[in-house]
Amino acid sequence: MFNISERGQQFYQRTKNFIETEIEPIEAELIEQSHQANNHGDWTQWRWPKQYYTLRQKAKEAGLWNMFLPDDTLGAGLSVTDYAPIAELTGRSLIALNIFNCNTP
Repeated sequence: MFNISERGQQFYQRTKNFIETEIEPIEAELIEQSHQANNHGDWTQWRWPKQYYTLRQKAKEAGLWNMFLPDDTLGAGLSVTDYAPIAELTGRSLIALNIFNCNTP
């Protein structure tokens, strides 16, 4: 077992609240809209609905951006043990990792 810092716990709670209030209420609809708009099969032309980009901007403004980066300048500056529970939380959603810009390349 590892310890999560107070700062890590605050980020976890803020991320959880954002997912519950901003992502979960529209996630299914957003995914459905994406599939309908991108049924052409060309991944290079994939586009998300406007709400997706709005959520990303809200996450960035809330300071929930690049949380996986331990660097304070490029990311949230969280340690691996502070970010691990957040990664578990965001992994329950199909789009949360993208919204928070924490998806793997």
